[in-house]
Amino acid sequence: MPSVLRTCMAAAALIVACGQCSAIKSHSSTTSSSDPSPPTAAKVLEPWHPPHGGAKCVTDWNCSLGGSCLDGKCVCDPWFTGLNCTYLNLQRAKPDAGLQVDGFHSWGGHASLDNASGKWFGYFSFMVRHCNLNSWTTNSGSVLATATEVDGPYTLYGHDDPSTLAPGSPALIVPPWSHNTYLVQDPPSGEWLLWHIGSGQTPPAQWKNCTSNDDSNENTVPPHRYALESGSWAGSGHTATATADPLIGDTFYVATAPTLKGPWNTSNTSFVSVNQPPNAGSKFWAIHKSNPAPFIFPNGTALVYFSSQNCPLGWPGALAPACIGVAVAPSWRGPYTAVGTTPVTAPESEDPSVFRDPRGNFHMLTNINNCHKHCPAGVACGGHAHSRDGLHWSDLHVGSFGPVITFTNGTTYNAAYVERPQVTQDTDGTPLAFFVGTGIGSYSNSVSWAQKFCTKELLAGGLCGPTAAAPGSPPP
Repeated sequence: MPSVLRTCMAAAALIVACGQCSAIKSHSSTTSSSDPSPPTAAKVLEPWHPPHGGAKCVTDWNCSLGGSCLDGKCVCDPWFTGLNCTYLNLQRAKPDAGLQVDGFHSWGGHASLDNASGKWFGYFSFMVRHCNLNSWTTNSGSVLATATEVDGPYTLYGHDDPSTLAPGSPALIVPPWSHNTYLVQDPPSGEWLLWHIGSGQTPPAQWKNCTSNDDSNENTVPPHRYALESGSWAGSGHTATATADPLIGDTFYVATAPTLKGPWNTSNTSFVSVNQPPNAGSKFWAIHKSNPAPFIFPNGTALVYFSSQNCPLGWPGALAPACIGVAVAPSWRGPYTAVGTTPVTAPESEDPSVFRDPRGNFHMLTNINNCHKHCPAGVACGGHAHSRDGLHWSDLHVGSFGPVITFTNGTTYNAAYVERPQVTQDTDGTPLAFFVGTGIGSYSNSVSWAQKFCTKELLAGGLCGPTAAAPGSPPP
């Protein structure tokens, strides 16, 4: 199938040759001329190579735990860069990376290696029936796709025809409505867990039908992902129906499987909810919880990070009503109790994802641009916070990752939005690939994108860099 970003790479190369911009129509969908902000053309940017460490430091904490403090200066790990090691450092991308299905849209996930087959098994949020991302509340399901390399290209499992996805299809693991697909393994049992929001029980007759060129919702405000209020999705005008999942926002769902490729038990899905701390009183900040991101220690103790409304009144830097919290449980099955009476980091944020590096430090990646309030389209708004124990966190660095893609041929494309960050790691904790939901020309024209992290071998060649424009660059 045609690759969305292969088209972008070719257009970027044309710009380099001709010195002018060429409009891109990507992913069988167009962007209305009334859209005031998303870029619809490849923008030529010089690949940015910030200093790889070098900031003065006293401890590794001053280096964002993304490197070591040696002789008073930060020395970054290969997968982080910048003076204080806070930017993600990624290899140049191939244009067919991630999950790109012509005429269809998806929104993030990540993969693990199936040792038996030698293939990477990726689980992603996927919009059925040609609908774009603005139909995620009705048409998002959790799918399985495979690849021979960690960054793809991924194809639907069983070579499923995406037009015929239905309950029972090999690739459709959890039918609509399910979203925020997040794969993790339980170390004590070896069991695989597929976390998601939405119960996956919407009858197919109630799935929306779209066409491959349906962009009727392309530029509308995305439906709010937290709570039903007054019969409509808060902040969107998307009318709720009687079939809307009554537990959206406060219950997380977990499908289980004995192996990475299944079989998945989705008929007896576990329900996970978060209890407030005993000393929180009646005004606990986390009212409507979403975006579960689990982390399970070798002994089975589980953390689940989440975004929730509302941020406490006066929370530092908050421009939108969602902040990040964490809850702890003796096992992934719960019961979970929220830690502390305030969010764990600032400013506002959503879509948390947490990984632990080879030195045992924790790193949280988030989307700070919830409700698209913090950054305009095309500007890096990914957050990075660091922690030694997974409970006590630094504030988020805004712009640690973003929508700037440098391809293997040296050309660069500036996408519109990136959200839903997730990381695939090697068995020793080394980050291998960064996965993100990417809006190509607008929020709803989305694919699931993947790029490999930098390695020691590639650092010297200058073939790695952040996915953000250099500070002071003009907006796209």
